Amino acid sequence: MLVSDMQIHPQSFYDLVNIIREHEELFPAWHSSPVASLYTPKVFENKKKSSAYWL
Repeated sequence: MLVSDMQIHPQSFYDLVNIIREHEELFPAWHSSPVASLYTPKVFENKKKSSAYWL
């Protein structure tokens, strides 16, 4: 492993993933991979007809 002897703050990994997610034109292989879906947040939408719908 490349970073096995280095201490890397977990925030660095979070930042790296965000940079990759925000720049699809620079990382097309990652965006077209199955891994990308693991880092794409799910979107839950409430319908206005729902009893739990909030304005």
